[in-house]
Amino acid sequence: MNRRMAEFVHGDAMGNSFLFTLCGEEWKRMRNIITPTFSTGKIKKMINYIKQCNSTMIENLKKVSKNGKPLQVKQFSNAFSMDVIASAAFSVYLDSYNDPNNTFIQSAVKAFSPYFNYKLAFYQMWPKLAKWIGVQVIYTKPLYFFKKSALYIMKQRKKTGHTRSDFLQFLMGTVKDFADEKEEDVGNDTTSHDVQDKSRNQIYKSKRHLC
Repeated sequence: MNRRMAEFVHGDAMGNSFLFTLCGEEWKRMRNIITPTFSTGKIKKMINYIKQCNSTMIENLKKVSKNGKPLQVKQFSNAFSMDVIASAAFSVYLDSYNDPNNTFIQSAVKAFSPYFNYKLAFYQMWPKLAKWIGVQVIYTKPLYFFKKSALYIMKQRKKTGHTRSDFLQFLMGTVKDFADEKEEDVGNDTTSHDVQDKSRNQIYKSKRHLC
């Protein structure tokens, strides 16, 4: 059912391309691009990043236990989650527990307001009203930080040819394969220029949002 009628992030194409904000053919297209990235084989390739984060957490736990200080479980779990996301997604090593003021961490925290769940529910139930009154589900400034960082990393990898076994690398490969496959399929269809134009337009959208 197509229900989205407002922008999730005002005036930002990438910010409005989250899978849960899309609908119809756009949702199907994005799902087809992202799904291969979460295959069992590719997730297994990220295991070393997770192990590294696990080792960092264990070392921090040892330090706290030696000092005899009360253990804040939520603080440790949040730090571990942040470390895994940064490492598995961008190959960025963090120690969120000892370095909470890191720009990456602060941007992630600032991206979501304290009332994120309420705003998201409001956006999904009354999208037109949300747009009219200017409901900001995700703050744009920290979102732009991640957008800029991701685009920079992708540009450097394309320039140097260096690759990593992280989510961003797998997504880059999936988008390329998807685009090549679509181009090949369209090239074989010589009976309809409209089909070619439509497919190429979808490929362009995929590259624009993800590469």
